[in-house]
Amino acid sequence: MEQKPRPDQEDKDSLDEEDEVEVEIQAARGEPVRFILISADHKLVIPGTVVPYPIESKNVTCRLEARLGLRDAEGVLVYAEGLPPNTEVPFLSVSEGESHPGKFAVQSDGRARTIQLPYVAGKTSGILKVSVDTKECSASVEIPWGKGSYHPL
Repeated sequence: MEQKPRPDQEDKDSLDEEDEVEVEIQAARGEPVRFILISADHKLVIPGTVVPYPIESKNVTCRLEARLGLRDAEGVLVYAEGLPPNTEVPFLSVSEGESHPGKFAVQSDGRARTIQLPYVAGKTSGILKVSVDTKECSASVEIPWGKGSYHPL
């Protein structure tokens, strides 16, 4: 909205067209989009990130997400949550037949993150799959990388 809602607008799901600001998002799957909301007097600044088309896998207790770190997934950010706090949890990264085991360093809130570089010698594109398979969590995500992999929706 362009202004603070009036009392008659506060409980509505949508408003008249002249009272709303539309934002069109064009992003690929797993691509984070950064926003910043600034008040007219610049005293209130609210930054944020939205992933409109997430690449995620959920289990009963955990969640794994892959995000584009760079346009052609030259770097892939992998986020995990719902893991046992203050532990190391193994994961497996497989890109075009090359396997690379790793470990998430899980924080006290059960969250962890890592960055994966999916490129394989002699390949220009492919699929990166990252998996966690423990008794607490079984989840995996796949993300295309390399030349021609970026497709905004």
